[in-house]
Amino acid sequence: TSGYSQGELRRLVAAARADVAAMRERIAQGRALLAAPDGGPEAERLRTVAEGGRLERLHDTRAAGRMLFPMSDDLPGMLVLMAAVSGRNIETIKELPAEHQVVEGKAVEVVLTKRRRGARRWHESVLWEIGPPGQELRHPGGLYLLLHGLMAPSRSRASDPQWFWAFFRGVYFGDQHGNPFRSAMTAGLPMSAWVDRHGLTDDAGAPMTVAFRRIRTSVEARRTRQMGGHLPSAARSNTVPVLFRNYLREDPSTVEWAHEVMADALADAEQAALEAHRRLADRAGRPEILADSVLSPADITEGPWSGCRDAENHPVTGRACRASFLDCFHCGNCVITPAHLPRLLALLKAMDQRRRQMDDQVWWQRYGPAFAAIRHDVLSRFTPEQVREATSSPDHDADLDLVEEPWQQP
Repeated sequence: TSGYSQGELRRLVAAARADVAAMRERIAQGRALLAAPDGGPEAERLRTVAEGGRLERLHDTRAAGRMLFPMSDDLPGMLVLMAAVSGRNIETIKELPAEHQVVEGKAVEVVLTKRRRGARRWHESVLWEIGPPGQELRHPGGLYLLLHGLMAPSRSRASDPQWFWAFFRGVYFGDQHGNPFRSAMTAGLPMSAWVDRHGLTDDAGAPMTVAFRRIRTSVEARRTRQMGGHLPSAARSNTVPVLFRNYLREDPSTVEWAHEVMADALADAEQAALEAHRRLADRAGRPEILADSVLSPADITEGPWSGCRDAENHPVTGRACRASFLDCFHCGNCVITPAHLPRLLALLKAMDQRRRQMDDQVWWQRYGPAFAAIRHDVLSRFTPEQVREATSSPDHDADLDLVEEPWQQP
């Protein structure tokens, strides 16, 4: 399942975080009023509902319960935020246990249920970071403890207090408090009403559809980006093959990010190669480009892709040249004329083919400076007509084996 775009996920999580924060503030105010010794009539109404009674009007009972307990319309925000912060499947989140351990005040240890793993492999113990005070809504351990505390009064009055989830069902039910997923994991949630209440839209402007599988994919993609694309570090609840196959491979945002990373990496590599070429050229000189001249064989010594004015006197060493032919493109003795263009283009084509057969980093180290020199310092000195004419000439052997030992070839 493809995930949400980064903008869609950001809006979705922001709405859920705002809901949970508002619920926390609302219940904190109600509990403070309930505990106040001189809370007045409002405190008495809250105390009546807290003790399991009901007020004269059902609307008042629900309003009072809302000040003390999570309600059904709070569930969408809580579930979305828990899914986004923990990065777990919605089935696992719905079956969260109430039992837990706090480890050194820094993490929460919870035993999760993962039914998809098969018989005898259902349970997994995880440590969730609590995070600093005030950041509970951004860390799975802190959010777990926050929601655990907010639902504790309802959980204590429910018939199944071993489960994490509990809310105030209202006075229409025999059990006023209960687990929304006790009877069925597929219990309906008012997700459409929640989306409408927050005015959530997708990138196309249509009302957003909340799908927890897409949230999971988006979270996995976000974590992978944060890890720089290193899958072993990004894989937490899945193996690396499962993470790639089920969550990343078909996700458009991940594919787009990967393309951007590759483009940036290639641009950086090309820039590094160009800088290396310039450093070499500053030391040994630059090729002489004779775009409109024809030299006689007596003027130069022909190489595979260029000519040399003085092969016995290298500009740096003053001795006979022993450098690679690829180093000719950073040498002041090098001469390039239009007659060399077909062979230069064949060399570029051969290097490009070799690039598809070997690691990019190795390719840039071996061929990058020469590639950058030809692209930036040589071809740019010839007219487009000269380059097109050279391109239409018969194919030439690139002679790339002249600058490689046999064991260097991929």
